[in-house]
Amino acid sequence: MKAIILNSGEGKRMGDLTAEKPKCMVKLNKETILARQLRLLSNFGVTDVVVTTGPFEEKLREHAEAVSDLNIEFIHNPEYDSTNYIYSLYLVDDKIEEDVLLLHGDLCFEGKVLNKLVDGGSTALIDTDEDSPDKDFDALVEDGFVKSIGVDLESDDTVGFMPFYHLLEEDLSRWMRSIEEFVDEGKLGVYAEDALNPLLKSGEVKLKGVDFSDSFCMEIDTQEDLHKAKEMLEELDG
Repeated sequence: MKAIILNSGEGKRMGDLTAEKPKCMVKLNKETILARQLRLLSNFGVTDVVVTTGPFEEKLREHAEAVSDLNIEFIHNPEYDSTNYIYSLYLVDDKIEEDVLLLHGDLCFEGKVLNKLVDGGSTALIDTDEDSPDKDFDALVEDGFVKSIGVDLESDDTVGFMPFYHLLEEDLSRWMRSIEEFVDEGKLGVYAEDALNPLLKSGEVKLKGVDFSDSFCMEIDTQEDLHKAKEMLEELDG
């Protein structure tokens, strides 16, 4: 199985912790965010990983190769400071010819989340216990399937959403074609999910929502998030 990890962001909300390195290299209790991701993916059976890069590309490459023996291919987004990760995914397009795990590079999670995700079809993580924090994604879910993803959904019937996907090859291909259209139209500052939403609404892509509310998975956007993650990992990992 192959995984795609999106690491092209600047991580500005982390302050001085990302002044000289990418966010994925911020240290948790025993290892960096990226090292933990790669270890858990390897334990799950992932053999190949595509990592997108932005600032501090060389440091990220050296770190990834030092902490993991997975087969890692790096795709640099040279316009990381003026585009969103929709453009990074666009650059990855021709590297994918199979089902994949797709995740953001600032996700911290426990291994059993992977078992929840890989469930026979295209899936993504939802939290039915609560909405996501401000500036994080929510999802509109109908009959168990995600119909829309965004940070400013107007519906009151939303649940928390985590950008962690298991995508069948044909569904990722449909999403990539939609991303191509957005890029061709110069829509480079939007979320990649903006190109996915029309496919979810029409049913062209069926994305099952997998509830992770009884498991640990969180985005690390701020130093406050980092502190919370460290506390949670002390309980989980000992």
